[in-house]
Amino acid sequence: MLVSWIEYRAVAADLADFVRRPSMSEQQMSFGRPAFLVVAIVLSIDIAMTLSLIVLETGLEANGYEPPTLIEFNYSFPLEIFLTLVAAPVLEEALFRGWLTGYRRDIRFAAFAVGSLILVSLFNRAGIVAVNLVALVFLIVVAVNWYTQRGLSDEITPYFRKNFHWFVWGSSLLFGLSHLTNYSDATFGLDWLYIASQMLGGLLLAYTRVRVGLWAAILHHAAFNTLFFYAI
Repeated sequence: MLVSWIEYRAVAADLADFVRRPSMSEQQMSFGRPAFLVVAIVLSIDIAMTLSLIVLETGLEANGYEPPTLIEFNYSFPLEIFLTLVAAPVLEEALFRGWLTGYRRDIRFAAFAVGSLILVSLFNRAGIVAVNLVALVFLIVVAVNWYTQRGLSDEITPYFRKNFHWFVWGSSLLFGLSHLTNYSDATFGLDWLYIASQMLGGLLLAYTRVRVGLWAAILHHAAFNTLFFYAI
């Protein structure tokens, strides 16, 4: 997809304004080239930002810094791909950003996503995570959300509009903090560099979700995970 410099600058400028002071969109972009263009531009910025942090982390390690220990899970390769490239993008976007519309149905969907993640986590600790289990949990979440959202108003409360920026910043912070569980001995200080990209990435994903839609945020998240999954 060819991107002109004018298009890139326009999206980058709007993204910078959003990061400084997140604002709601009265109407999200329709499915098509402009929407994919925004996703591609924001994704490229996300990748550049993450690579910069990786270079910084590598330099610190070369000067004696000992990074936290990444927890290794003994998943089969197909299951690892499914969890990283499908389950994580869908469930994490539903949980951390799906409700940023302020609609009651989306907030309820996020609540069911939390429940599904808790279930997956419990089964994971028990050592019986399987592809069909993850798929079944997500299908239950979708079914319950579909049923409960019928007849609900799409009205957004003034409180949500007024405090929207706090909801975006807060969800991005929690998104980053949740990734501390990937390490067995992470502490405060320089170890925060290992979740800084997730916190900043959370803001970029929030922009994609708010300006384009939840499907775009899932696509952005999945594409990012795919690139770094194969890079690592």
